[in-house]
Amino acid sequence: MKSKFFLWSSGFTACFSCVWVLLLAALVIRCKLSDQPFPVLAKFSPFRDHLTATGRMYQAFPVLALLALVLMGLAWYRERSFRFVRPVVIAIGASILVSILAIALNPGGYFSWYLS
Repeated sequence: MKSKFFLWSSGFTACFSCVWVLLLAALVIRCKLSDQPFPVLAKFSPFRDHLTATGRMYQAFPVLALLALVLMGLAWYRERSFRFVRPVVIAIGASILVSILAIALNPGGYFSWYLS
C-alpha cells in the first residue's frame, strides 16, 4: 500500500514539475492575443499574476523533480522490482526532459524573454 502511495505521488510530482512550461506558453499566448502590443520584456506583461505563477513554478521545478526522484526511489526500494516503477520512471524522465528542452532550445526566444 505504501509503495503505491510513493508511486502515485512521485508520478504526480513529476507531472507537476513541468507545469511551468505550460504556464509560460499560456502567458505568451495571452500576451499575443491581448489588444496591447507584445511586451518587450516579460515583466511589462499586463498579466502580473500569471507571470508570478510562472516564476514560482519555474523556481519549484528542481525541487519537485528531486522530490519525484526520491519518492520513486522509495517505491522502488519497497517493491524491489523495476517493472513496478517503470511507468513512473518514464513519466519522471519525460517531465524533466520537457523542462530541460524548453530551457536549452529556447523555442521562439520566449524563455529568454521570460528571464529578462
